Order: sequence, then structure tokens, then C-alpha cells
Amino acid sequence: MSAVVFFLTALAFFSIFFSTLWLGISPMPSNRRVIQEVVQLIPKGFSGTLVDLGSGWGTVCNTIAKKFPKARVIGVEVSLIPFFISKICKRKNVEIRFQDFRSKIPTGEIYFAYLFPGGMKSLSDKLPSQGTLISNSFALPNLKPVQTIMTGRFYKTPIYVYSWIFEKSSS
Repeated sequence: MSAVVFFLTALAFFSIFFSTLWLGISPMPSNRRVIQEVVQLIPKGFSGTLVDLGSGWGTVCNTIAKKFPKARVIGVEVSLIPFFISKICKRKNVEIRFQDFRSKIPTGEIYFAYLFPGGMKSLSDKLPSQGTLISNSFALPNLKPVQTIMTGRFYKTPIYVYSWIFEKSSS
């Protein structure tokens, strides 16, 4: 039995290790204060689609799904272990996809991201024609936020809120 536990632990470790090397960042959960602030930024009674880009362990997806039961929440994750855990623990109105947002972003009205500077740069090139993005800690390099909120008492974590409508080019 201990050999099985060792093997599964080693598999989990190497899966997270290699996805961290590939992506440039490890799966990191958003802290409770940030999640509370994000929930407050979503319009009351929201019943549209929210997409969590890099949903990790599913904490943000499940919190939003619980607060907004009529909403559809899509989590996109490419790190295998967090993907499986969030898939197993998801709420009824959550869909977890094993997908890289750098290749395709699901359609939604609100997007949430807790990425890293390189991920935000990749994201800025893939944004849909319109929407709202709530970003934990990292700003988009080419779009000015409509709102910046500092959370926490000791560590001041920024939350950036973007709203946009891009003109479609006719090429």
C-alpha cells in the first residue's frame, strides 16, 4: 500500500513540477480576501457566464458558483493534478476544462485571471471583442484598468478591473 501512495505522490509532484516549468508558474490559489472582493465586483444576480482563466484548484470557480447559482462558471486549467481535483470537487453550475487559454478563450461576459506577467501578456493578445476582466495581482500590459482595488491589511494585493469593447477589423 505504501508503494502505491509513494507512486501517486511522486506522480502528482512531477506533474505539477513539469507543468510549472512549461507554464512558467505553479498553480497558486487566490487568497480568501481577494476572492471575497472578486465576488463583490460581480453584479448582483449575475446569471451569465464567468470564465476563470487558469482555474487551478477550483476555489474561485466554486465560490462564484455558490454565490451566483444561476451563473455558468467555466474553469480552464492545464496543470493535471489541480484540473482533476477541481473536476472532482466542482459545483453543479461549474464546468472545468483541460484547456490552455493561450490557444482559445471560452466565451463569457466576465473573465477572472490570477496569472503572471507573461500570462497576462499572452492573455492580452487573445481577449474576445468585449467583456470584463477581473485580475488578481497582475495588470494587462496594453489596457488601462477602469478600477484598481487594493486588498488586505499587510500585503496590499491589487485587483485590476478591465472593461472593453474592441472594434472588429474587417480584414
